Amino acid sequence: MLRRTSYPAALLLLAVLLSLPVAAFARDASQVESAHFRVRYKSEQLSREQAETARDQAESAWQRCADLFHTEPAQKIQLDLTPDLLGATGFARPGDIHSTDPKHAPLVGVRYSELGYLGIGSQYVINHEVAHVFSGRLAATPLGEGIADWAAGLFNGIPMAPWWGQALRDADLWVDPDALFITGDYEAPAEVDPRTRTAEYTEAALLVRFLVREYGWDRFARFAERYGAARGTILSNALLGHAGGDSPFARDSQRRRAPDPERVRQTFSETLGDSWPAIRERWEHEMSSEPVPAALGQRLVLAETIYGSIRNYEMWLLRHGRDVRDTDRQAVRRAFGEANQAMAAGDLKAAAKSLREAQDRVKALKRPLAVAAALRNEEGDAAEG
Repeated sequence: MLRRTSYPAALLLLAVLLSLPVAAFARDASQVESAHFRVRYKSEQLSREQAETARDQAESAWQRCADLFHTEPAQKIQLDLTPDLLGATGFARPGDIHSTDPKHAPLVGVRYSELGYLGIGSQYVINHEVAHVFSGRLAATPLGEGIADWAAGLFNGIPMAPWWGQALRDADLWVDPDALFITGDYEAPAEVDPRTRTAEYTEAALLVRFLVREYGWDRFARFAERYGAARGTILSNALLGHAGGDSPFARDSQRRRAPDPERVRQTFSETLGDSWPAIRERWEHEMSSEPVPAALGQRLVLAETIYGSIRNYEMWLLRHGRDVRDTDRQAVRRAFGEANQAMAAGDLKAAAKSLREAQDRVKALKRPLAVAAALRNEEGDAAEG
């Protein structure tokens, strides 16, 4: 349903879907249950055994999140494995975790049957989305994705560790922390790409990890709320005019002005008792002091690049999908899928080769539209002249 919708309209449609009661999702779906989850799936997409595996992974995520967040929802989470969408692997509607009213039940959706193509582990994505539920209001703050990725604790099977920061920075999958977390003064494309996706999720998760270890979860949570009020979004200032449009960084569709950097910095000292420069210095020292394991570092960078490239392609499809032939879609999907199959087999060289093929195919699809847009701009400039 979202496959032929413009991105702003797709977001609106997704928002409407998330506001509906759980009964509105996948009415023809089968169901399995556990102590904390009701799991919906379609038998033509997943076997009962696969649905039960997802259920068990969700229970593992619940226990992990209960230990990290020191709280838990008052009722079962609805886990829907049937979403048909682009631009995201899953979503969460935290609801009211303290309410027992079924109308306010938490909801998590995961493209479970497509994880082979998307290339991210099922335990990771379930951990991430369940963490959004446990984090409640903090899920909608600028550090919301970082909190969820910190709680997930791994990516592509690699446990999160300080050396990730150095590996990602060396690969240019990193935004300067002052620009990302304080000022918003950095370049970013309209559609999320490997660098900006990694920044919002992984770079933010590494900061969250450091702050929670330094100050504890409860103190960090108070900070995250005050920081969110001051920072508003991790959206680049260059994209503020697109708020609510082409970037998942746009969490506050009403924000049109850059943040006050001094006010953002003050939230660190006021809540945590240490200045942002001091915190940044200690955080960066921790990341640079831990050696990067060569093989794992290469795997992490390639996994982040593949997934960020898929997200970029799917976000672009949301805007231009009607102009793309099905055969071209399938060719791109096949190349990305082969990259992730090679990753799963541990063949990074083959994975990189398939990634280049996928990226070249995507560039070829984008080129005619980019040329047409440039020509329109030239015609507009000529008319004004």
